Amino acid sequence: MPFTNYALDKFFVQGISELSECNAPALAEHFAEVEDLIHNFILNSIFRYSIKTEYKPYIFGIFRRVQMALVEYQNGRTLLLLYLNESKKNTSLYFQALSHFEIAVTQLYQAYEFWRKLGKKIESKETNLFEKGDGSSLEKLNRLYNISKHLEASTIPEGNLHHV
Repeated sequence: MPFTNYALDKFFVQGISELSECNAPALAEHFAEVEDLIHNFILNSIFRYSIKTEYKPYIFGIFRRVQMALVEYQNGRTLLLLYLNESKKNTSLYFQALSHFEIAVTQLYQAYEFWRKLGKKIESKETNLFEKGDGSSLEKLNRLYNISKHLEASTIPEGNLHHV
């Protein structure tokens, strides 16, 4: 027996009863080579480009996290679509989707952090990913990352059950 809209909003997630479509676009077609990203990097570094050993940990960190961010994003999207297609009967699917999206945010932000650190190593100067208050996609990504990372119950807005 499915929960009523009131029960969904009151006891699971605020506003979940209004969720009727998945607005997370499919990314797989845009990133067809993501499965081979690390493999291709290794082959290219062997046969085409000489990459300083001191840079390789950063590059591996970027590629691994980008790859997993895309995998986790797709997992989250798949589960969210499944939740919606099952007429919202299995709320566990929603929370599984949310967890995958949170992991995707974490992986992507950490990839940018590796990028920033690699830039600092190459240029020997501090570089920022964004300027505070610039409204950029990276600033928004940082906000989501920090909300998820530093979750404290006391910071959840009144009437909400979850921060993200």
